[in-house]
Amino acid sequence: MIASLDTGTALVVELLRGPGYGLDLIERVRLRSGGMIRLRQGVVYPALRERSRRKWLRNWSVATPGSGETLKFVDLPTLSISNFARAVRKTCSM
Repeated sequence: MIASLDTGTALVVELLRGPGYGLDLIERVRLRSGGMIRLRQGVVYPALRERSRRKWLRNWSVATPGSGETLKFVDLPTLSISNFARAVRKTCSM
């Protein structure tokens, strides 16, 4: 049986492995799934913003030398891992 996996869950599972930024997380999910999961930017960024709003993610920015771009990194603070686990248990018990 194949379980369904939504964008937010795929991102959080990948963030359990370490911090990242939007395009980095999209590529990490694709590689880890052997290409079976392909997240779209138009879905990933709103999902990251929503989880940041809920305080599930910690955010910081890093300027890339020479390009003038700023990468917005996210990760899961320890407290968020327990919040996520509670949310998963609640969802699974429905």
